[in-house]
Parts: sequence; structure tokens; C-alpha cells
Amino acid sequence: MRELGGCHLPRPVDPKLGQDGYEVEPAAFVVDPRDVQPLLELFEDQSGELTSRLAADLSAIGTQHHRWKDRGANAFSRAEARKALDVLLATPPITSAAVTALNERALLLVVDRLTLMKLLRDPPEASVIEMLYADRFDHRALELAAKDARQELLDTTGPETDIGVMYCVRDLCDLFEALSGNQATLSNRDNDRGYTPEPRSPAARFVHACYRLIDKDVRNHQLNGHMRGWIEQPTRS
Repeated sequence: MRELGGCHLPRPVDPKLGQDGYEVEPAAFVVDPRDVQPLLELFEDQSGELTSRLAADLSAIGTQHHRWKDRGANAFSRAEARKALDVLLATPPITSAAVTALNERALLLVVDRLTLMKLLRDPPEASVIEMLYADRFDHRALELAAKDARQELLDTTGPETDIGVMYCVRDLCDLFEALSGNQATLSNRDNDRGYTPEPRSPAARFVHACYRLIDKDVRNHQLNGHMRGWIEQPTRS
């Protein structure tokens, strides 16, 4: 916050125009086979083959996590995406070039809104992003999509959803089921204390232990929330 005449003014938000969130390449992520030894107690098979597979699979899932963490659309806050859309909407008529010059989060929100519109495709098999880069959208459609995207940001409250963690947790649940032959459950309710963040079921202990290797900054409640969402999918019932 800046201070002016005794008043605190909010810091200006950088719209980060033209940035796609992939400017910095993450470091390679590799799990040492020795680090997965504590996980073996969760499985009947405790062979060296399982150790190698666990290390390889966790390296792949962890690499995916770090490629997504704070990169792409995730590199930009709601405020930065909204500011980029404010800049765009302040200079009508809106062009395709101006939309593609947004930061990645704002751009994807506009693309999502264009996808929901019943607009003619030229050619019919063209994707929205292809049409956008070919400058085949009317400026009125672009303006409406940008306004809807901005309103979506204004209507969204609460903590950010980390899509990367969500998909990695689902991959870990799939891996647990493949290795154990058992269905993944969460079971984080204690009869005395109600719901707790500590992992209780074998699958939850597995996911939490894996994330201690992948990224210790991810909170227990985040992992539990993504596990619950995966377990409660209608297609799994």
C-alpha cells in the first residue's frame, strides 16, 4: 500500500499484458527411489520393482505439478486478469490482436466465453483460438466475451482453485488404486473431533506422503478437498 496525505492507496495492479506465464522454466523434478521406501508399507507388494515404479511415477506426476504451479493461467491473479480486461475494454473497438495480447488467464477466460457463444465457425471445424488468431471474430462478439469474462472474475470469490494440484491428486488416487487393487477413500472423520486435516485412510496417507515429496507447501485441506471431489464423482459410484 502507498501512503498519501495519511491515506493508504492500493498499489497499482500490473495487467501483465502479453505474458503467457511460461516465461520461467521449472527445474527438473526427480524422486529418489530411497525416498519412496516409507510408502511401501501401504502395499502388499514391497518389491524392488514397486520401488522403481513408484519413483518413476511420482517423478512424472511431480514434474506435471511443477510445470503447472504458478505457470500459464495460474501465474496471474484475478486482479491482474481483471486489470488486463479493463485495459482492453477501455479502447474499443476491440480487435483480435488486442485480445491475444492479454495475459494468459484473461485470454483463456475470453476464449471460454467465445466458445459458449453460438457463433459461426469459419471454417466449420476451426477452433475458437484458431479463429481468434486469424482475426475472424466481429468486434462486438469480442467485446461481449470480454465483458462476460470480467464479470465472471468479479463474481468469483474465495480462495483460488489450483487446477494443477487437483489433477495431480487425481493421478495419485488412480496410482494408489492401480498398485493396491483397492478403491481410494478419504475417511478423515474422527468420532471425537469431527473432520480432521490429517490423513486417515491408506489412500489419503499415500496422497499426503507423496505431496510431502512433490511440494510441501500444499496444505492438507487442499489435498483432502481434491480427493473428496475425485472420490465423489458420479462416474465412480
